[in-house]
Amino acid sequence: MSGHNFEFIRRVRYSDVTVGDHVFYSRYLEFIEEARGEFFRHIGLPLSDLTKQNLQMPVVDLQVKYRAPAQYDDELTISVQLTSLTRLRMTFQYRIINQSARQLVKATILHACTGDSGRPRRMPAELHDLLAAALATRIQ
Repeated sequence: MSGHNFEFIRRVRYSDVTVGDHVFYSRYLEFIEEARGEFFRHIGLPLSDLTKQNLQMPVVDLQVKYRAPAQYDDELTISVQLTSLTRLRMTFQYRIINQSARQLVKATILHACTGDSGRPRRMPAELHDLLAAALATRIQ
């Protein structure tokens, strides 16, 4: 962690880029999802454990700003920051920067908490407590 943001490092693979040598726009969402999975593993509750508890976190709102493209072999840092939390929803903010510290992508994603049926479900207390601690210590 850098400050109270979780950071995940990922190198751009050849399969991530187009013939024009820039990352295809939807791949950034995959990078973000990979970083979110690592964030949950870092706080001690891997997403696979939450799935076993009948908890899903579908995306209900997504905002993405593309500022510059990443290219093959770039080293990307994906910063994950929890910005709001209730028992039923959580919002994360993401920033993707390259090895030159140039911001490439900024995204805000709102997740709902549901059971396997898709109906709203309160998150388990253990998860809420871990996320509340992350929210309380985030960089303002």
